[in-house]
Amino acid sequence: MQLQIEALFCSIFKVLQSKIRHKKGYAFYQLENYQSAINYFNEAINILPNAKQDSNLHGTILFDRSYAEYYFNRRTDYYKSLKKSATIISQLEQPDYDFLLEIYAELSYETKYLGYFKEAENYLQKGYAIIKSKKNKTSKDVLFTHYAISLYCTWKKEAHILKHLKDLGRNI
Repeated sequence: MQLQIEALFCSIFKVLQSKIRHKKGYAFYQLENYQSAINYFNEAINILPNAKQDSNLHGTILFDRSYAEYYFNRRTDYYKSLKKSATIISQLEQPDYDFLLEIYAELSYETKYLGYFKEAENYLQKGYAIIKSKKNKTSKDVLFTHYAISLYCTWKKEAHILKHLKDLGRNI
């Protein structure tokens, strides 16, 4: 019994330490000190106990780290962090759907930027599926329509552009 209590205390302590480093990373991100932010986000991830490796906290830290990587001009790392964040959050029993939609929108934008139009479209479709299943529980409809229009303009798919412009007109 004593060992179980000690293990639980150790796990809670590690989660708290991870949250502190996450907050420090976010503070450095706000100060535009992206390398320090990335370092603290990495520490926050490394401290997480194994039981929390696929948790909302882990996904959130990865998402926040991705922005520091983006602004530090580490686009490949940015993409990998976003993708891993989406994988973790989407597998949770009760994910924060607005947060997951934001991740899918960012992934769509980044893959479009990299020229992977089919993959960008796939992330948009995942987002639209969530929006459709959670109607009236999300505010991301217009954001996804915007990203879809941007994707299809770059991809030169006029019929898709027109469809989403009409959808945008209905949502406004």
